[in-house]
Amino acid sequence: MKQNIVMIGMPGSGKTTVGRVIAEKLNLKHIDGDAIMEEREGMKLCDIIAQKGNDYTLWLEENVLATLDVEGYVISPGGSCIYYPKAMEHLREIATVVYLQVDWPELERRCKDPVGRGIIFKPGETLKSLYDMRCPLYEKWAELTINTTNNESREQSALQVIEALKGEK
Repeated sequence: MKQNIVMIGMPGSGKTTVGRVIAEKLNLKHIDGDAIMEEREGMKLCDIIAQKGNDYTLWLEENVLATLDVEGYVISPGGSCIYYPKAMEHLREIATVVYLQVDWPELERRCKDPVGRGIIFKPGETLKSLYDMRCPLYEKWAELTINTTNNESREQSALQVIEALKGEK
């Protein structure tokens, strides 16, 4: 296993909540990409998007991820991280990339307020169209794919990831 773990997947897949449990169980630290952006800008992600625009927010996200220099972390970037090849190549160098896959009906149930989660939509986009567009990119960048659709808890998902990571050694 590499020195860090990166959790990728759609908003609502459990990147942050499962990532925190994994960090606790493996005695690692946890860092959230959106939180780093919020800290740098001094405002919530939805406010960054509203006040500075989509293009700036996307640039900020790419910059944060492409320059991340940590060791011993579980990293939970935003769901759009897969749009930035430079950032994803960097993350793959410093971490094992784990895709938390969730089937569409379950994701739709989990993600009731996509705008409140800070998801950037282009005109005409929906959560379903983002899902359809992003899933192949998550698969492309993932070193491990864990389907968490039927898991009853974040603990169960975390244990599933940890077991898969052990098998990667």
